[in-house]
Amino acid sequence: MFRSIRNAALMGMLLGVCAQAGVVTAHGALKVQGNHIVDAHDNPIQLAGMSLYWSTFGGSTANWGANQFFNASVVSTMANDWKASLIRAPAGVISGSGQDVYNYPATMNLVKTVVDAAVANDIYVIVDWHLENSTPDLSDATQFFTEMSHTYKNTPNVIWEIWNEPKNVAWADIKSYANTMIPIIRDSSSNLIVVGTPNWSHNPDLASADPITTDGNVAYTLHFYADQNDPTGNVDADNNTAMAAANTAIQKVPLFITEWGTVNNSGSGNVNTSWSDKWLAWAQSNGVSWANWSLCNVNEAASALIPSAGSNGGWSAGQLSASGTYVKAKIQAVGAAISTTGIEKIPSPAGFSARATGQGLSLELPAGVRELHVTDLQGRTLLRRAVSGQSRMQVALSGQGMVLVRLTTGSGEAVLPVLLSH
Repeated sequence: MFRSIRNAALMGMLLGVCAQAGVVTAHGALKVQGNHIVDAHDNPIQLAGMSLYWSTFGGSTANWGANQFFNASVVSTMANDWKASLIRAPAGVISGSGQDVYNYPATMNLVKTVVDAAVANDIYVIVDWHLENSTPDLSDATQFFTEMSHTYKNTPNVIWEIWNEPKNVAWADIKSYANTMIPIIRDSSSNLIVVGTPNWSHNPDLASADPITTDGNVAYTLHFYADQNDPTGNVDADNNTAMAAANTAIQKVPLFITEWGTVNNSGSGNVNTSWSDKWLAWAQSNGVSWANWSLCNVNEAASALIPSAGSNGGWSAGQLSASGTYVKAKIQAVGAAISTTGIEKIPSPAGFSARATGQGLSLELPAGVRELHVTDLQGRTLLRRAVSGQSRMQVALSGQGMVLVRLTTGSGEAVLPVLLSH
């Protein structure tokens, strides 16, 4: 999960997060089970958070100012103040108007900053190939996902979104692209992959009629905008049509709302709380996770912040837009329902310590230990050993990244995180 260049300060942050048993430590990597997304322990889970505005490195979009929000302070505010369990990092590629906004490696570095901050705050993060176009940028996408999946190959926080909004593309073509990209990611990462659907990801029903069968850990994208008009200007008709498509799809395949707005899909218009409430109630009843568009101060109604709000987090109520005020409360409500008490029920007993060595782990063990069990953050067993009367132990363990050292005692289980770097 972590390269050896990760420093002691980051390690300190991770230890603090793990001690508090955040959402990823408690629930592990997400996976598909039937037509639902569940946690690593097969328990249903609904996540909620914000999507950042897309990164931009080209044309007139370069002055949007969105890039400055790709920072650790923003992610920390989301996790600790807004109680978000999820943040989305959109790697801007091509806009709906055909503008190329992608730059490698600048885009990559912005996204990595957000992923690292999400890991440090123990929340999930969507790595989003934010492409609004009728043809996939296969060459750049291959380069991007090859590097990202290798860098974060053992990171349960990460969710891969391989095409934000296919524009005027048949599902058969999207499926073909997905079947090309999925093996590239699978070379390094087994994490959940979310596949875009036709008509700017408004039609998951078309995907559900012919789902991907080459991989079992795939979900499908649903996007909606609560005040979006259909050609006749009927908001109710448009939302009813979109919800009917969602209801058809959710009967067959798992859905993930990687983007939704309280206004219309241009980012303008009224904040439609009535239809937002209906959609979020639908998401809750179906256990569908979501990210709201967008965490930025761009001068549009969809932005969660007013234009004068800064990009360093810690925003006051007066710095939130009408949309931001509404969405923050909804995120906090979902966050309050997520259990993060999985490893903090039993405090670590006195005398328990674990540190990495060049060959594995050096352990100080309290009395009464029965078993040592070391896992990665995705719950896979790396070492399991019975213990009887030992106060010190050296164990060989290869690899690198974060591991959880678990002791079974007469009173329960104690857990410590350790970062391997050899």
